[in-house]
Amino acid sequence: MKEASPAFVHNLGKTLKELLRVSDVLHQDIENLASVYKDDWSSQSFRRMFVRSCWALLEGEVYGVKQFTLRACELGGKSLSVDEHRILSERQIIVGDSGTAQLKHAHSDTLSNIKSTLKIAVSKFELDWVPDFGTQGWESLLFFFRVKTSDYSS
Repeated sequence: MKEASPAFVHNLGKTLKELLRVSDVLHQDIENLASVYKDDWSSQSFRRMFVRSCWALLEGEVYGVKQFTLRACELGGKSLSVDEHRILSERQIIVGDSGTAQLKHAHSDTLSNIKSTLKIAVSKFELDWVPDFGTQGWESLLFFFRVKTSDYSS
């Protein structure tokens, strides 16, 4: 007989399952594009599609880490500062002059979003790893970001 998991484990599991499902879909998009165009990368529109698909995967993964970290903190009793909660939930409460509160979407620029998410996740899960934003990998990501954004500036 299978023992029932506590509600917090079930809820965290649902968040992880969704993260993995989205990741699989986005990976499959990239694999399909690479398969179709494996021998001919000359099409500029294909290259843009491929870059956008790769970027969608990265942004999807970051969003998933945010959701997983937020749920883990909520369910595990880890406290979040107001700023950390705003970053992870992408929401903030704005109180107007009249005293009414509104929930607003709060999203930072892409590179700050990635950095902040990694820093918060590492600290909340007490990992023995520190994100290093001075590596060749980070420089490659910055180059990739410039390629992606140049699609929209031309």
